[in-house]
Amino acid sequence: MNQPDPCGVLVVDKPNGITSHDVVNRVRRAYQTRQVGHTGTLDPMATGVMVLCIGAATRLAEYLTACNKHYTAEFTFGSQSDSYDTMGTILETCDASHITAEDVEAALQQFKGSILQVPPMVSAVHHQGKRLYQLAREGKTVDRNPRPVVVDELRLADFTPGFAATARLEITCSSGFYVRVLADDLGKSLRVGAVMSGLRRPWVGHSHNDSFSVDRAVPFDDISTSTTCTQLLDWLVPMENAITDIPAYQVNEQVHVDLVCNGVALPATHTVKLNALTKSTYQGTVMLFTPSGRLLAMAREADGLFRPFKVFKAQ
Repeated sequence: MNQPDPCGVLVVDKPNGITSHDVVNRVRRAYQTRQVGHTGTLDPMATGVMVLCIGAATRLAEYLTACNKHYTAEFTFGSQSDSYDTMGTILETCDASHITAEDVEAALQQFKGSILQVPPMVSAVHHQGKRLYQLAREGKTVDRNPRPVVVDELRLADFTPGFAATARLEITCSSGFYVRVLADDLGKSLRVGAVMSGLRRPWVGHSHNDSFSVDRAVPFDDISTSTTCTQLLDWLVPMENAITDIPAYQVNEQVHVDLVCNGVALPATHTVKLNALTKSTYQGTVMLFTPSGRLLAMAREADGLFRPFKVFKAQ
């Protein structure tokens, strides 16, 4: 690749059977850079949207990681596994033929809104210097504290009765939500057990209409070291267009750009508002843009001043 400093956000449609790390490694090779980070993993059995930050855009990863996720999930009732999905060891099975769609819909109500979830042992959560999945591989189980998550949508889309009844769910949730934990909790609530048997992530963002969706995603198999430089760069979403939920301001003059680049707080009067947002959910964070429209800095607003804390190369 002839472009030395690729920069932007890449949306990939991850296929079944590979890890999120496999996706990152292929993107690193194709773009010839180590500076690639994802904004939310998908399990090997899961497919769908992975949002990756490349180059300087990795400094925006925290804002993209915090976005909502939407999943289409399949749960199979009548089984319990050590990993809460069909990839793990099945611990026990039972007849779930008495479960109805109405039973599932009624049980789902308790998992909507703001709830607490206990991370699974197969997660990447840290515990005393190790990831939980590393401890699980060693045959260890440790106590985990429940974590707050938000479920904005939880809808039963389809149900197939039988000995191993299945349900297809549409789920919109906050970052940090584990679909496999919902499967296990739902199965326990219905007293038959359940495992996650399929998972696809159609979009990541603030809403379906304001998201990185599979419609805009690059198929994983299209990414390779033989892909043309032009194509690789065309796939990247510029940093300027990647974040839509933070107030944005344009700096008036080049002299003010220089001040921001040197970390100097800038009076808000030296900027022009670019969007209608008035409040940021990220500790008063705002985005500052150059007069030419390039992302200049992330700053915090206080007392009429914008104090930069992440400065990008002004172009």
